[in-house]
Amino acid sequence: MSVFNCTFNRTAHVDTMIVPRIQTVSFANPAVSGQFQIVLSLFRDRNFTTMFQSGDNSPIVQVKDYIYFKAAVGISGAVLQASQCWATPSNNPNDTVKYMIIESGCPSTADRAAIDVVSNYQSMEVKAGFKSFVWVNTPTRSIYIHCTVSVCLSSISNCTGPVCGGRKRRDLGFDKDPKIYSVGPVIIETPCDVVSVCDHQCSMDDQYQAVCSCYAGFALGPDGRTCVESLYEPREQSVDSRSNAFILVMIVLMLGAVGLIVFKSRNGKKIAVREP
Repeated sequence: MSVFNCTFNRTAHVDTMIVPRIQTVSFANPAVSGQFQIVLSLFRDRNFTTMFQSGDNSPIVQVKDYIYFKAAVGISGAVLQASQCWATPSNNPNDTVKYMIIESGCPSTADRAAIDVVSNYQSMEVKAGFKSFVWVNTPTRSIYIHCTVSVCLSSISNCTGPVCGGRKRRDLGFDKDPKIYSVGPVIIETPCDVVSVCDHQCSMDDQYQAVCSCYAGFALGPDGRTCVESLYEPREQSVDSRSNAFILVMIVLMLGAVGLIVFKSRNGKKIAVREP
């Protein structure tokens, strides 16, 4: 068995024209899965300092007052993205009756003057609000708020949101499986809900101001609220009263007809007896 040894210099000097090129290469991190706890809360003010009181009773808001809501996630470096937010009269987010607040990450243009998006695609919180209203042709006064929310980690993704008011950019969010978060209801109170605001009937105009009216036979007083009996406007009878009167007249006519028939019948018999 032969043993071989190799000996070489540890250092060497080489004359060459090759210039080394040093650069930094970025590699995309693999996707990471996890659970994110997102809380959706209601607030009374734009500074998000006064929350609605929690409890068994739903919060009450005067119509036209703003309702603010905030979605938050407690993860450092996370950016919360609300692509859609909307309101419904029921707790069903798929209700066909809806009022859009945020669409494609931007304030909805359907009622832009009444919508206030404070923060979206910027931090761990989504903050927005809208002027409260009353549903048309819907008896309920309840408003539920729903948001489609996803989480983006700025350390591994581009969390830049859409350019609102111009061409929309496709967001490169981390969480590509957005979830729907809901909160509510908020009960809307109108001027007509105030006790004794109108003597008889109350409706609202386009500005949600109370408009009083009176039953037939009464006129609206100078204060626009009370109703006084009118000497010039006869009271309108109800449907039941008119029906009862009609039935009574028919009964009287029928009794009269029967009486006439009986009377003629008796007279005819008397005449027949007198014949020789």
